Amino acid sequence: MAEGNHRYTPGGKIKRPPLETTCSWILRAWDCISSDGIVKSFKKAGISNDLDGTENDVIWQEAETGDNDVNDSSASEVLS
Repeated sequence: MAEGNHRYTPGGKIKRPPLETTCSWILRAWDCISSDGIVKSFKKAGISNDLDGTENDVIWQEAETGDNDVNDSSASEVLS
């Protein structure tokens, strides 16, 4: 979409991309994120923490500097 070659509706708005294209973008984006990064994100959001409260402190921990859970080479492919 960033390349600017769009199709337009009769009203002049950009048409949405086909569902297959949108799904492929999402799939490629998810492939750029490590499994560990997904687990950390769910724990940070409190979605998958232990119900006994032993992981509640994860929500309040600051992110480590330099902590990169995204595969940079794959991320550049998604953006292109």
